[in-house]
Amino acid sequence: MKTDVEVGHDVLAELEHEPTADATEIRVSVLNGVVTLIGTAMSFPEEWAAERAALSVAGVKAVVNEIDVGPIPRGERSDAQIVRSALYALESNIYVPEDRVKVKVNQGRVTLEGIVEWQYQREAAENAVNHMIGVKGVENLIRIGPSVKSAEAREKIREALHRTAEMF
Repeated sequence: MKTDVEVGHDVLAELEHEPTADATEIRVSVLNGVVTLIGTAMSFPEEWAAERAALSVAGVKAVVNEIDVGPIPRGERSDAQIVRSALYALESNIYVPEDRVKVKVNQGRVTLEGIVEWQYQREAAENAVNHMIGVKGVENLIRIGPSVKSAEAREKIREALHRTAEMF
């Protein structure tokens, strides 16, 4: 018998493989084999496809469908859509170092975290996401830190002092 966690993972996998439902806007919770689907769908057929996909998973006893149907209001985007767009914007920006900035989104508010070497990189990350559709605000918690580890820095300083000392 599957645990609720296993059932939840299987339902998410089934939703991702269902071509007529957009799983990015649907969350899943499971308690004692009862699956609750929460999120938004663009149409009733998409909602029904998600429900059928969940019901097809072994271990699902029942499905509670709390999916809202309808388009997202103009200028509004889901947090999942904002995250995807923000990651793309950061990856596309040559001034933002790769894999240094993490993104969190909660109700349209973006939080940037990580460590970069220069202030211009920190500002570039914020500017990349600040004017995206659906973003209600940006909290930039990116810190500026050294690119080398202290042991590397110590060795480079020692080498520089050694080179300089031989000159005099």
